[in-house]
Amino acid sequence: MGKSIKSLKDMFVDISTTSSKIFIVGHDEPDYDAIASAIGLSELCQKFGIESYIIVNDNDIELEPGVKQIIDKEKERCNIIDIDKFEELKDSASSLIVTDTNNQALVSVRDYLDDFKDILIIDHHGESARTIETEKKYIDDNASSASEIVTYLLSCLKVKHSEDTANYLLSGIRLDTKRFKKNTSANTYDAVKKLLNRGADVDNVEELFASEIDVDKEISLLIHDDHNTRMVEYGDPYFDEDDILLKGYNISITLNRNDPTKKYKKVVLAQTADRMISFRTVDAAIVIGYINPDAIYMSARSKGKIDVGKIMDHMGGGGSIRSAGCKIEDPGNIFEMEKELMQQAHHGLPKEEAKKLIKKPREV
Repeated sequence: MGKSIKSLKDMFVDISTTSSKIFIVGHDEPDYDAIASAIGLSELCQKFGIESYIIVNDNDIELEPGVKQIIDKEKERCNIIDIDKFEELKDSASSLIVTDTNNQALVSVRDYLDDFKDILIIDHHGESARTIETEKKYIDDNASSASEIVTYLLSCLKVKHSEDTANYLLSGIRLDTKRFKKNTSANTYDAVKKLLNRGADVDNVEELFASEIDVDKEISLLIHDDHNTRMVEYGDPYFDEDDILLKGYNISITLNRNDPTKKYKKVVLAQTADRMISFRTVDAAIVIGYINPDAIYMSARSKGKIDVGKIMDHMGGGGSIRSAGCKIEDPGNIFEMEKELMQQAHHGLPKEEAKKLIKKPREV
């Protein structure tokens, strides 16, 4: 691992031996990586005799079908609860493990963080101004996924986890490596080997992703309507002719301009951004859409020249240089949010380029 897994082992042992119970939470609307790593941690707690619960506070309609399938199957084994049940169970000696995010705005227990005796973060996304404050954090942005980190933690603690957990962890790695096409390292493949040795079945993992066919259709409809994607670049009508804000850099902003209030699952927006960043002429891709009637989500990707984490941070979200996101409650008009996004785009440029900013985008 990019960081010593022993340090994570020590933090886990400390939090588990000094807490009455442990609550585990991933980011809102968990994907395969968030739910898989949470289940891996739940099984780890069980093997050590620790009372533990996974918090998932999303409506079924907000969940990707494969993720919902996992939650339904593991609800009893892993004590998966909602926020109301959490409020009944928590006490002054309860601790929290946050996985696959470190952003306080993205966890359902954001209003209860001060109530926990201790908090441990396990994540592969970079820190930001909204990182949860705690001394116990294992954030390794060289890891492919939280599932990869948890696989190593299970191995380090010599826990023989179930075949189902192995399948889930493999699905989390598969998701965040885009089918092992990016963000992989020797450690990633070593983690995969460990999971296969524990009984992970590639065919079973692929079945979890069967719903990707419908996702692909939505992605294609978003991308292949030329009207939906705007390239923010030098000479764009949002900028005066003498603005050199984005000279030499191209940021694509994609949203459904024909049906702007259409609701999407976050996985669709995220995978659309993944697809957009694969285009040769795009340095950064941001996809915007409603995820419910009262919230917009932005999913951002970069090839590394533009820091989309900083852009999303200024929009109220966060993430790493290459991958970030932002949820905006009560956003108003989606096109106004697009304008605000364009005004914040310079924050992602290298410092020497950002200094060239002359004026904000004009109204169009």
